[in-house]
Amino acid sequence: MPEIIIDYSYWWFLLFAFVAIVYSFILYRKDKNLSEIKKPIVYILKLLRFTVVFILLTLLLNPLFKSNKKNTEKPIIVILQDNSSSVIYNKDSAFYKKDYLENLHKLKQTLNNNYETVLYTFGSKAEKNEKINFNETKTNIVSALNKIKDLYINRNLGAIILASDGIYNSGANPEFYKSVSKTPIYTILMGDTTNYKDVAIKNVEFNKDVFLGNNFPIDVSLKSTKIKNERANIFIENKGQIIEKKEVVLTENNLISFKLTAKTKGLVRYKITVESANIKENNKANNQTEIVVNVIDSKKKILMLANSPHPDVFAIKSALENNTFYKIDFSIFSNNTINIKDYDLIIFHQLPSINNNINLIIEQANKLNISTMFIVGAQTSISKFNELNQNIFVETQNKSFEETTPELNKNFTLFTQNEYFEDYIKELTPLISNFANYKIGAKHEVLFNQKIRNIATDRPLFVLIDNNNWRSAFISGEGIWKWKLLDFKQNDSFENFNTLINKTIQYLTANNKNNPLNVEFNKVYNTGEEIVFNAQFLNKSFELINSPDLYMKIENEKKEQFSYGFDKINDKYILKINNINGGDYKFKATLNYAQTDYSFSGNFSVIDKNIENLNLVANHKILQNIATNSNAKYFYTNELANIDDELKQNNTISKINYYQSVLTEFVNNIWVFWLIIAIISIEWFIRKYSGSY
Repeated sequence: MPEIIIDYSYWWFLLFAFVAIVYSFILYRKDKNLSEIKKPIVYILKLLRFTVVFILLTLLLNPLFKSNKKNTEKPIIVILQDNSSSVIYNKDSAFYKKDYLENLHKLKQTLNNNYETVLYTFGSKAEKNEKINFNETKTNIVSALNKIKDLYINRNLGAIILASDGIYNSGANPEFYKSVSKTPIYTILMGDTTNYKDVAIKNVEFNKDVFLGNNFPIDVSLKSTKIKNERANIFIENKGQIIEKKEVVLTENNLISFKLTAKTKGLVRYKITVESANIKENNKANNQTEIVVNVIDSKKKILMLANSPHPDVFAIKSALENNTFYKIDFSIFSNNTINIKDYDLIIFHQLPSINNNINLIIEQANKLNISTMFIVGAQTSISKFNELNQNIFVETQNKSFEETTPELNKNFTLFTQNEYFEDYIKELTPLISNFANYKIGAKHEVLFNQKIRNIATDRPLFVLIDNNNWRSAFISGEGIWKWKLLDFKQNDSFENFNTLINKTIQYLTANNKNNPLNVEFNKVYNTGEEIVFNAQFLNKSFELINSPDLYMKIENEKKEQFSYGFDKINDKYILKINNINGGDYKFKATLNYAQTDYSFSGNFSVIDKNIENLNLVANHKILQNIATNSNAKYFYTNELANIDDELKQNNTISKINYYQSVLTEFVNNIWVFWLIIAIISIEWFIRKYSGSY
């Protein structure tokens, strides 16, 4: 129902009516030219003049006209197309590059008649994209489906049409995927399900970090299809020279172990190949792979002190023990004297506590510039912690606790995570934290803020502090051991959790922390992966600035150099590089500030590794299960024309009508203007006709 809205009292209308009546009465009472006009005509003229004056006075209050507008939203159909290279690594590649794409675009045009149709492609992530070229090097089906659900959570999402070969090589297993929403997921079954003779390097287990002069193992897993009792050779090369070679009799699964010696410091690349002259294979791309080992000549020593045994301690300890770069010592704390001078980092779990003071250790650590990490929990004495002056003050009035889930700070720049880390964070279980406020008195960056009952706050949950000569980390809650279990449940590995802990420790123990210019980067990348450099620069007052321009030169193995400039974000720098070929690279970042040159050098490797080649047998069972679990159907590539009819038969896919309140200012309505003109014109015409003018 339309209504009029004003910000003033309705008594104003009575005043305006009185003014309009008085004005009209006086105007026509003194007009002698109307003395011979019939009184009814005069009354009409008075009424017309009253109306015009009343409307003009009312407009001074700027009234609003509220009306309801009916809107109709078509159902949205999202076509989610697998853009990974495995789709075309088969005998039907020509069909998928031409005929299939033509049929898919015809389907989209047909659907546009009744629906709002949007096309997304996906590999490692989903993107709105009309260009399908099947060049993605990873496939994450679950991440793509979840992104569509998140993007259209408050929209009329009628259905998703998922076109894929069902082969995934990253993210969670989509076979039992079941969305929490009721959106049907129709699937298009692509690819070749035929099993051909094939021997493939399925996996390589090795230590990414080893020590100079030490022996280290490399375990190679082979998977053979339709091959039995054939002999094959597997060998390892370094710089074109075969350094290890073994012969193996192939079964369905083979595990071959090698033991190499780290002879050269730095990044060392190894090429692993399996071959057999007697086996004819359709796919030989999965017969070889590369690995890169980081050979180092010293360990970082880390001391872990806990108030009592706790699963958090062992979750962190196990994450670090997988990295041979660190030597971990662990102890339940007592007030006995501890010699800490040889350590690079001390991790305190729920210390200080009521019964245990750590003042002497902190004093020694401050003198020796040893970095620290604090994990605060129910056993922590907050008052004693505040007395340590660790540049973070916890304001709490009572010993009460609350569940806090992590909210990722997307502006965090101290180190990068993999592309699936954000999805992992969304599912993390809450920590038990003090009900408190926090004051941080030094340069810092928050990785996670606390989210309490789904409400984001500015309270830090995981923060990194840089106090010029030493660094510190602070986790304001206990229970991160559950994060590790969740990682395994989602991804069948602890990679996300281990990477989070290891990168935190790497930041805290970095040798270059006294260098005004610091660049954070990964040592190893895969081809097709975005290479990200995060940099920061401190002036002589230890202030973070990015006023000077920062440049980088990257040199490949052929001595070819490539120049780049960093982008400036807030008070830091960032550089993102795509499409770098496989190989070994070294770089040097430079800037000039206050007539002084600063630089940072490093090296990294890019592995020519396309995991899309490892498995080319389409998995239609996954796609059939996804469709069945969402009360939808699956189609083969020659049945695309049938999808439109199937969607029309689904009664849950329908238009949505909704009403939207619209507020319009009277003064901006053209009909008000024409109404006033019309009334004035009628009044003028009557007066003219009656001989008044």
